Amino acid sequence: MMKTDKEIDEFAKYIVKEASVEKPSEEFVNKVMDAIYLENTTALNTSFKPLISNTSWFVIVLIFASVIGYLLNIETKLPAMFNFIDVSFFKNIPSIEIFSKIHFSNTFTLSFIVFSIFVIFQLIVIKNYFNKQHHF
Repeated sequence: MMKTDKEIDEFAKYIVKEASVEKPSEEFVNKVMDAIYLENTTALNTSFKPLISNTSWFVIVLIFASVIGYLLNIETKLPAMFNFIDVSFFKNIPSIEIFSKIHFSNTFTLSFIVFSIFVIFQLIVIKNYFNKQHHF
């Protein structure tokens, strides 16, 4: 066993003596600096496209405003869990009778509101995730 270790040690010494120190080429620094410059310019020229376009945001706001307008025009009682909210001041706001012939059930209305809140929450979470990931 000792003989094998000595042979390995001698072989390693021989390899280290025979190996020469590698030197970079004359243009090494220039090539590295060019690569860094190229990477920086491509990073600056990268344009990011938003996940939701302005038109989509307009449609979302329009739908949300329509639902809010509808909810302000209906004459139903709020469920018991919302009794603490005073909505009497909404009765003084002049309204447009756009949705007078359309009727949604209370279950659908509350489901739509909760779903909308969850969608908005998810958009905020996803936006923060991508901002942290890409360090904007």
